[in-house]
Amino acid sequence: MYDLYKEFCESNNISYIASSEVYRQIFTCEFNILFLVPRKYQCDVCNKYEPTSADQKTELQDEYLAREYKNKEKGKNDKEFCVAVFDLEQILSVPKSEVGLAYYKLKLSTYNFTIFNLASKECSCYMWHEVIAKKDASEIGSCLILFIYDQVKTA
Repeated sequence: MYDLYKEFCESNNISYIASSEVYRQIFTCEFNILFLVPRKYQCDVCNKYEPTSADQKTELQDEYLAREYKNKEKGKNDKEFCVAVFDLEQILSVPKSEVGLAYYKLKLSTYNFTIFNLASKECSCYMWHEVIAKKDASEIGSCLILFIYDQVKTA
């Protein structure tokens, strides 16, 4: 909301723009409106998968397993279709040592992102250390793009 306020002020040539703290204080003190992050937001799709009875839960699990089996079979039969799972594995500290002072020295964190192709049973690992990059969404996305390019080349 504060960003919208700033845009409004800039578009209407208002010279004084209040800081975010002042903006928040005015809303909370004068208008009794609080800024809170929702504790648990769920969309309609997520609510659909929250069963109310044991029968619904069993039915949803059966649907999920059938969909998963269908996707695996499609991945095996159709070479233009890829079913893959991925995970950021445990952070590896380098150098690994059990000896006194070396154990407590600053270590270099190494990240290992693994992607497994369920159809071809091939595994791709992407490794980097904290000096090169962090373990943010952009790095994970880069690894996924490299995996997709590799799959397109080999198909």
